[in-house]
Amino acid sequence: MTLRGITWNHTRGFTSIVATAQRYEELHPGTSLVWEKRSLQAFADAALAKLAAEFDLIIMDHPHTAFAATGRLLLPFEDWLPADFLADQAANSVGGSHNSYRDNGRQWTLATDAATPIATWRPDLIARHQLTLPQTWEDVIVLRPQFPGYLDFQDAGAPVAHDCIAGKTKSADAAREINRLYRAALPKPY
Repeated sequence: MTLRGITWNHTRGFTSIVATAQRYEELHPGTSLVWEKRSLQAFADAALAKLAAEFDLIIMDHPHTAFAATGRLLLPFEDWLPADFLADQAANSVGGSHNSYRDNGRQWTLATDAATPIATWRPDLIARHQLTLPQTWEDVIVLRPQFPGYLDFQDAGAPVAHDCIAGKTKSADAAREINRLYRAALPKPY
């Protein structure tokens, strides 16, 4: 039996499922999982009904969950997976990832990754520069001018780092706005 799947053309959306498919095939001889990929824009714009008709497995974004549920395009996981597995997913998924794929009390997809803003810091640099760890975004903006030459907080030598992975969602819009405000607050040139 061959199952076909569709995902988006990015390491986060493709590499892990290809590796998982390989392992699944090793454990289940006679089953083949073939994954295709599409661009991130095509991923955002795809007609879910068309994909559901063409593919057995779909990696999709959470905004499509209600449409998939009300259109009966997907099968709810409660019909296929043990309750303890779904409970484990709910307990161990990042933030609200698991629940973002629920609609009308049913789980329509599983979280395979999460768009997660994170903040990190290097305690050695915080101590060396005798800084107080920022507690708010405003604290981070105030801290930034003390480190001229760093273009952003993703630099390894900066004492505080911020990273946001987001697609075409409200979260991405918020991240872009935060980045714009942050850059506007920096002294020029930065």
